[in-house]
Amino acid sequence: MFQTLSWSPEDGQRLAFTRLDSDFGPTDLLVVDADGRNLRRIATCGSTDCLWGPVFSPDGTQIVFQRGLNLFVCARTELGTSGDPL
Repeated sequence: MFQTLSWSPEDGQRLAFTRLDSDFGPTDLLVVDADGRNLRRIATCGSTDCLWGPVFSPDGTQIVFQRGLNLFVCARTELGTSGDPL
């Protein structure tokens, strides 16, 4: 189930979104190209924390997201070729 999403502002070529695997399962933060290629898991958590609200920075070089009560930032290097390919 998709929960929240954000398009990259600089070119609209990437989509960041959170996905809930089941009602009480882990939540993943993923990034994918607009054409559906290069799906990458950026972060995951167990059932006690939830990832949500990914938002690209205005220049598209970072994504801010919430995990539990904390905010995290991923840099472009984490959004490109790094991460776990799916």
